Amino acid sequence: MPRERIKPGRHGKITVTVVRDAAGKPIRHVAKTRLRDLDGALRQVEAVGQSKSKAIAALEEKLARRVAPSKSEITADTLVHRLVERWQIKVERSKLSANTKRRYGEILDLHIVPRIGKLTIAECTTQVLEGSLEDIADEVGRPTAKLTKTCLSGMWTLASRYGASAGNIIKLLAPIQVEDKPVVAWSLNEVQRIRSGLCGDKRAVANGIADLVDLLLATGCRIGETMALKGKHLDLDATKPTVLVEGTVVRTRRGDDHPTASQGRPERQTPTAAT
Repeated sequence: MPRERIKPGRHGKITVTVVRDAAGKPIRHVAKTRLRDLDGALRQVEAVGQSKSKAIAALEEKLARRVAPSKSEITADTLVHRLVERWQIKVERSKLSANTKRRYGEILDLHIVPRIGKLTIAECTTQVLEGSLEDIADEVGRPTAKLTKTCLSGMWTLASRYGASAGNIIKLLAPIQVEDKPVVAWSLNEVQRIRSGLCGDKRAVANGIADLVDLLLATGCRIGETMALKGKHLDLDATKPTVLVEGTVVRTRRGDDHPTASQGRPERQTPTAAT
């Protein structure tokens, strides 16, 4: 009767060999078995321990976290900072906005690499990752922790696709709830007090901050949209003066201002007093 074929993900019988020194004294135990990887190939896996039981325990742990070997440069033993570099290339080539790419870069550089960059992908268990997110939430804030989780999910999706992880374990982590803050508009008295203070400040007037605030108040534009305005976008001689919003300005990781397309209401009327 032919021997039963090992199913993918299963291993055969574990054998332990004792390695002795010249005097015949045991110096270590080597546990071995044949594992049929998820790609269908049979491979020998081994682990070493000071005793038979420790060698078997080390082998079983190794089998539990093993995924099929990949021809990709990203494997289960790859350090997380290398996975970060690989994922960052994908992000830069994507159609994400410049601002999103910048924020992802900040999260990677300031939070992910310093905390888990020197761990391997296999060493990043759900407990380790969830603990890191909890620390970020306590030290920096829950919005930053939530964005960090988004980046980690993208990284582990890539690792899973390359065969370096059995799946995207980030999906198993607890959700991070962020409380929405209500939008509070300035009162008329506050607007008058702020405008009066800015107009009376020589530096604010010289730097154009007073004019910038007036334009923000008059149009309802975002700061980035206002900074992207040029003379061609203003029609101040019309019966109803308007401002055409075609883009916004974001600060990239290189530190330069990068104009991008803006979404929302493109043309906005301005009060006559603001012209």
